[in-house]
Amino acid sequence: MNNKKFLTIFFLIFSFILGCTNTQMLGSAIAIKLASDPRTIGAQIDNLTLKIYFSQVLFNDSILKNQPSRISIISYNDKLLIIGQVLNHFILDHIQNLIQNYDNTKKIYNEVRIAYPISFTQILKDTWTSINVRMKIICNKELKLRNLKILTENKEIFIFGDILNSEEKIIINTVSKVKNLHRIITFFNYI
Repeated sequence: MNNKKFLTIFFLIFSFILGCTNTQMLGSAIAIKLASDPRTIGAQIDNLTLKIYFSQVLFNDSILKNQPSRISIISYNDKLLIIGQVLNHFILDHIQNLIQNYDNTKKIYNEVRIAYPISFTQILKDTWTSINVRMKIICNKELKLRNLKILTENKEIFIFGDILNSEEKIIINTVSKVKNLHRIITFFNYI
């Protein structure tokens, strides 16, 4: 199924499930998100399609279905980030092979850790950390407002975005002041 058909079917089903009012609010939220993102609409749709595709591949994989794991896929421009936790190297290698079999031209960053999947409490703490970091970046007067993709997974923060060379050090210094972070991982494109 091509991407346009998939997205059309997805939005039609979503519309019927949510009803008209919620669909209008969803449509407004999507329009605001699309307009505020520095990437082209085509790039945003490509990223979403890639994320959905790989999420389905991993979700439907017979080996992964029988293993406790937590895997998330993030696509931003030509970069694909895989994060989460699996119990052993066999599963980690299996995930890497599934992703690489699709397309070897994308830059793939496998940041999956060998560990038991994090708890719901840790997921909430990570979400709070991401919000905290975003607010610190927005409130920093030395930075222009940038649309950065910021997410935290088990006290490791991942930051994607298009920035000026001079902003990298400021962003890292700002983020490093946040408590309980073990690692800062950046995927910047310089403009």
